[in-house]
Amino acid sequence: MSALNEAEELVKELGLTEYQAKAFIALVKFGTLPAERIGRLGKIPLPRIYDTLEDLQKKGLVMISRGRPKMYKLVDPKISLKNFIKEKEMDFAGKLKEKSKAADKLAKILEIIGTKEIVREEKWNIWHIERKVVSDSLLKNIKSEAKKEVIIFSGDLSWLKESRTIMKSVVKKGVKVRVVVRSYKTGSQTEKNVELAKSLGIEVKTGYTGDMRGDIIDGRLAAIIYKKSISGSDPDTGRPGDDINFSYELMTLDNSIIVSVLKENFNFWWGKLKNV
Repeated sequence: MSALNEAEELVKELGLTEYQAKAFIALVKFGTLPAERIGRLGKIPLPRIYDTLEDLQKKGLVMISRGRPKMYKLVDPKISLKNFIKEKEMDFAGKLKEKSKAADKLAKILEIIGTKEIVREEKWNIWHIERKVVSDSLLKNIKSEAKKEVIIFSGDLSWLKESRTIMKSVVKKGVKVRVVVRSYKTGSQTEKNVELAKSLGIEVKTGYTGDMRGDIIDGRLAAIIYKKSISGSDPDTGRPGDDINFSYELMTLDNSIIVSVLKENFNFWWGKLKNV
C-alpha cells in the first residue's frame, strides 16, 4: 500500500467519508486548488465536491478563500487533526453523559413499574453471560453482597488490582476472604498480586493446580468463570490489562448441592496447600 493510500485509509478511520478523505488527500498532494480541480484529482463527482469541501471546512480541516474563483487549502494538519480529535472527544463525552443520565432515569422508572409480585419462585437458577465488562460488574456486585465468607479459586489474581476497592470494603465489614492460586515464580506479577491480596486482608494459599475459576459467596451462590485464550496466550500471566487476549463466560448458580460440592472441593485444596 502506498503512503497516499495509507493516509487516505487513516483519515477515514478518523471519521471522514470517502469523498472527504479523497479531497483531503488531493489538497495534501497538490496544495491550494479550486473545487473543480480537487474533484477531478480526487475523482469526486462535481455535484458532491462543494458540499464535501464545506464539510471539511466545518470540521476545521480546510480553509476557503472569499474571492472568485473560490480556492481551498488545508489548515496545518498538525494543528487541525489534533483539534478535530479533541472536538470528537468532547462530542462523545457529551453524548456519553446524556446516555448515562438516560440510563439512570430508565433504571429508576423500571424499578417503579416493575412487578413486585413473584409469580413463581424459580429453584436452582443457572445464568450465564459472555460480555466481560458486564461479567466484571456482576462479580463485583456479587462479592459486595457477601455477609460471612467469600472463597475464590484463582489462577493468578490478575483481576485483583481492578477489584481492590470492592475487596477492601468486603474485608472491612468482617467478611472472611480466602483464595487459592497457582504456584508462581519469585518476582513475577502473580507474586505482586498475592502481596496485594495479603495487604487487603485476604488469606492466600498457593500451589492450586485445578481448572476451576470462580467465587463462592456465603456457601449459597457460585459464580464460575470460563477464561479461554484467543491468541494462544498464557491464560495465567497475572498481568492486569491483558484481557484483550481472552474470551470470558460467567455462570452463576444457586443449586445448593452443586455449591456444596464446589465448597468441599475448595476446602480440600485449602487443607492441602501451603500458606503464603
